[in-house]
Amino acid sequence: MLAISIYCLTISTGLGKFSPSVNHFFLIHHQPPNLTFTSDLSTAYSYEQISSIMRASSPDQLDVPRLYQEATSYFKSLVPAQPEVIATFRCDWAEDAMALSIKFHITEVQKPLIYYLIAHSELDRFPSWVAPDMVERIKQQVETIMPRLIDQFSPVIFTPPPTSHMECTDIIADRWMTLVITPALRDGGTGKPLDFLETMKGLEWEREGVCKDCVADKRDEWMEEQRKIWELLDGWISETQK
Repeated sequence: MLAISIYCLTISTGLGKFSPSVNHFFLIHHQPPNLTFTSDLSTAYSYEQISSIMRASSPDQLDVPRLYQEATSYFKSLVPAQPEVIATFRCDWAEDAMALSIKFHITEVQKPLIYYLIAHSELDRFPSWVAPDMVERIKQQVETIMPRLIDQFSPVIFTPPPTSHMECTDIIADRWMTLVITPALRDGGTGKPLDFLETMKGLEWEREGVCKDCVADKRDEWMEEQRKIWELLDGWISETQK
């Protein structure tokens, strides 16, 4: 006869005790072949709940591989992987997520999280569990990459782009200071290029008198700049990890 031990995972979070669901039972020791692991981790769970499940089921705690893998997969899905999405993404857990990604070697989310920390964090909200050396490591990455982002993006902000029509070029040049440079300086746009490029794409250039074709060309150009910066981040991050 096969011996089966069944446990229910109850996790303590900042909201009190959290029991993921009756489906989050997991079988340890000998699992009969006709029994399968089921779970219902979904968007109903918050970052705090998912990260708690991931910690508790990790190899250095309860070591429940399948639950850990599922929680890790959902953890990854919480962080946008596209530059135009991270440009408008907002959260209050980026510091914690970055530290967890290092602790558990979840490299897929580190690029968007590093960008997010550069663009939106004062780096003063690390939870108490994060060791000082890890905090310092993350801060050094951010401080090293930030000036490279600024150097890459500043020419885009301070140089009105040409268009295929002289009239449209003149309109953009005339409105560039008001619509682009001033807001960028006011809101720190040079340090968050993906965000500000998304803002530039969303401006109603047609209402300023720029033709639809030229507006479409500029929006494509700014989207391409977002993708270029996104790709450059890979190399910059790699250099900080050597």
